[in-house]
Amino acid sequence: MKASTGQITVSLLLPLLWSCSQPNLDGHYHLVWNNKGQQFQTWNIRDNRMVINDTVCQNPDSCFASFISFKGNIMTIDPWVDNTFSTNYIIDDNGTVTMYGEGDTLWLIPHRDCVTAETYFNNRTRNLTSDFQLTEKVSSSTGIHQFPSAFEHELIIGGSKDSLFYLFNNHVVRKSDDGIFGFSEAHGQIVWLHVDSRTPLGMVAPVMAELFDKGYVIQCSTLETNENDEQVILLKRPITHINKYDGTIEIETCDHCEKYPLDIPDEIISVKMLGADSFVLNGDTNDLFQTRNGLVRYIGRNRSTRLRSQFQIEISRDTQFSDYLELIDELLWIHTEVSGIVYYKGNDDNDAEWIEKETGRFSSL
Repeated sequence: MKASTGQITVSLLLPLLWSCSQPNLDGHYHLVWNNKGQQFQTWNIRDNRMVINDTVCQNPDSCFASFISFKGNIMTIDPWVDNTFSTNYIIDDNGTVTMYGEGDTLWLIPHRDCVTAETYFNNRTRNLTSDFQLTEKVSSSTGIHQFPSAFEHELIIGGSKDSLFYLFNNHVVRKSDDGIFGFSEAHGQIVWLHVDSRTPLGMVAPVMAELFDKGYVIQCSTLETNENDEQVILLKRPITHINKYDGTIEIETCDHCEKYPLDIPDEIISVKMLGADSFVLNGDTNDLFQTRNGLVRYIGRNRSTRLRSQFQIEISRDTQFSDYLELIDELLWIHTEVSGIVYYKGNDDNDAEWIEKETGRFSSL
């Protein structure tokens, strides 16, 4: 018998199981574009569906949302506002998404228990009113973003015209028979002024005058409504003087006065405010936008320098505070719009160096 040998070959089929799952973002996030995080955009995300500054519906077919997807080391948001946005990304152990590329670095940071500004003011005023309405973001609202709870001092003014309240650092203050609130000396401390949009300016101006006299730096606020609902915008309007005479209160604000004091104006232009969106300039009645354009044209035609032009605006005491804020915010843009049509008298003019630096070109007349 011949022995035979055989070989048995066993083949094992081992399927390779690759993980193809992608990150799943879910919750409330702040999109921050500077490492200080002073300004941010709210992203509410449910299963990689995102809505800016609003809630995400449960059913994907019942509301609009942006879709977040991941492929390799690329994260895509479609759309982000009006465009599809793709970027490199990493996610750390805390769930923070760092988005980076050729441009700026962005951070998407998860947050819990955030309080909206509306909730903050409702809680502060709940024993005084059930209907506090801070002025919403006006046309441009150029200023700084802050959480309302981060104040050094705050004054909240609201209520009805016949029953107005003044809440200073969470304590109600009342006027004496002499019309004095009794604020202590401040020596440059900052007070944030939060005023119900419907409050007449004439009910706010006297308390502003007293705060200014006591040494407070006053910053008026509007409600942020676009990027997030948790912050307020503190308008940068430097108040240089508040004068009271013959039943009139004159509030003087001045931009760039640190370098260019307005002791002797080159031009004084008078405007009368008839209503929320009605103004008289040089005999013509127009809305705020056209009045702003008229002031720009006037400065250009008269070869005045915007650095020392003074606008004197007569405003009724019954004007709503929100309309006053919109007015002073809009006027700030005049300085920007006339930057290309600045005139000065010669090379020895005090404004010449500033104009050269800001515009890069100027005309000597």
